[in-house]
Amino acid sequence: MNKLQIYPVNDKHINFYLESRNMLINRKYSSSSKIISKLVHYNWWFSQKKRRSYIVEKNNKKLMILTADFYFSNKRQFIYTGLISCLNKIDLIDLLRAVKWQNNKVNLYKNAVNIISVHKKNLFGNKQQKFFKFSVLNKNTNLYREAKKVIKFNNKFNTYYKIIK
Repeated sequence: MNKLQIYPVNDKHINFYLESRNMLINRKYSSSSKIISKLVHYNWWFSQKKRRSYIVEKNNKKLMILTADFYFSNKRQFIYTGLISCLNKIDLIDLLRAVKWQNNKVNLYKNAVNIISVHKKNLFGNKQQKFFKFSVLNKNTNLYREAKKVIKFNNKFNTYYKIIK
């Protein structure tokens, strides 16, 4: 079994990041299915400060980009994690190992709330959230209302959370 290499995204990856984000597999399960232009992407890239991203490679092939957006609301930290595929198909074991790495990294932020959104049509994504101990974020809770102040949720997605202890 070949080991995954995981390293931070830097400015040299700006176009690769955009190409990956614009792949059909990612647009299909994204809040926006539109292709992002270079100008819009470059503006976002150089102005956003809340996202940390990591490239996951195996055998010198980029598999995915793991993302984590950091927000604060009412003295509570929210970490909104996601994934951008770099290939049309990723081995299930590699995907689970990468998401486990991401969860371990996020688990360093004690008392934060880790939130994920999974497109309702993404059956695997909606199943794997239980494996990683996420729970449904009910829209009728104070936690949801607080998170909604800093994170834009979409009705096409199921939203899950876990409080990091």
